[in-house]
Amino acid sequence: MMHEFALEVPVPQPLPIARHPFNPSWAIHTLGVLNSECPSCHALHWADERLSSSSKRTPKFGICCYQGKIALPVLQPPPPELEYYYTGQDPISKNFRNLIRKYNNALAFTSVGRQIDHSVNDGGGP
Repeated sequence: MMHEFALEVPVPQPLPIARHPFNPSWAIHTLGVLNSECPSCHALHWADERLSSSSKRTPKFGICCYQGKIALPVLQPPPPELEYYYTGQDPISKNFRNLIRKYNNALAFTSVGRQIDHSVNDGGGP
């Protein structure tokens, strides 16, 4: 005796929009020109980054200096040796500038010392 079984074939679900393949006919989104200057710290922004309570004519920004509430000290000049590599025109200086991102990545997790604040971390976790 032969039994018949009904196989249910799953119905494919539509892909979420973020998983759709790229289509070159889609409209390109642009933020425009990076030319809106913060009146407090003079950082450049896109016009759409301004606070919603400000206008395009007199923009105010909160992501750079919190509308002048945060002021960082002026950076000190780099040590003379490093300044030389930044500005020199010799092959070593040019090579340094070409590889500066790799140097930064290599030294990003280098520790120059530590002082543990036990009031924040009681020994558990990283």
